[in-house]
Amino acid sequence: MQSTWYFCPNCGKQLADPPVVISIPKQVLIYLVSFFLSPLGLGWALKYIKHPDPKVRIVGAISLFLTFLALALTLFYINKAMQSYGAMLNGIGLGKYPGMSF
Repeated sequence: MQSTWYFCPNCGKQLADPPVVISIPKQVLIYLVSFFLSPLGLGWALKYIKHPDPKVRIVGAISLFLTFLALALTLFYINKAMQSYGAMLNGIGLGKYPGMSF
C-alpha cells in the first residue's frame, strides 16, 4: 500500500483522513455566515479549529473571531438601544415630551 492512500483498494476501509480543501468561495461563505448569522459560525469554527492542517485551523480561528465579534457588536448596540429607549421613557414620565404620557 502507498502512504498517500486514504482508503484500502480491497475493502474500502478508511486508512487516513482525506485532506480538507477549503476553496476561496467557501471561505467567503464561512466568514459571511460567521459574521451575519453568528451562532451558525460556531459550527464551522469548532469543526475546523480542531483539524490537524494549520491552514484549515486558521479558517476556523477566523470564523470563531468573526462570530464573537458579531456577538459583541450585537450586544453593544442592543445595550445602546435599550439605554436610549429607557431615557426616552424616563423623559416621557417626567413630562419632557408634551402630549405624551402614561
